[in-house]
Amino acid sequence: MSEIALKHKIALGLIPRIGDINARKLVSHFGSVEAVFQESYRNLVKIPGIGTGIASYITERSYLDLAEQEAEYIARNNIKTYFYLDNDYPFRLRQCDDSPVVFFFMGNCDLDSAKILSVVGTRNATHRGKETCEKIISGLSDGNPDLIIVSGLAYGIDIFSHKAALANNLQTIGVLGHGFKTIYPSVHTSIAKSMI
Repeated sequence: MSEIALKHKIALGLIPRIGDINARKLVSHFGSVEAVFQESYRNLVKIPGIGTGIASYITERSYLDLAEQEAEYIARNNIKTYFYLDNDYPFRLRQCDDSPVVFFFMGNCDLDSAKILSVVGTRNATHRGKETCEKIISGLSDGNPDLIIVSGLAYGIDIFSHKAALANNLQTIGVLGHGFKTIYPSVHTSIAKSMI
């Protein structure tokens, strides 16, 4: 992927209030992600759902500079980028109208694996909850060595599901609500490194 194309893909995800559905609408209407940023304000406001606010953000083009910095960071840190039109965009996410237009990934899990289990739960897990989480994941790992456990790397059940996956030699993915520059909570940094 060229650095120019990557910059535009990242910038599309940075535009305030655009959302994944409107972003897709813009790319479809103009034919490419690069064309969205070359379009005039007058043409942008004519597209249903875009309006004056989003059109102003797009024509301001300040997100291209920030996206260029992000593209450089991605290249330096071996981060993969998945854009919804790319051939390697995960199959399951293609089925969702509001899946992320662009998302970033570190590691080497097969995002199209046949068996993926998402685990969510309370931040204040009880001893019983932690044991149950470990027991379920351990039991599933016996007959499913290719199972991938997905959670949010947060306190409570999230972190215990990641730990249980690692303890049972399963791959595990942490879906972060922030970028890769910091891990929150920071006490989970060592687990995040083990996951990668």
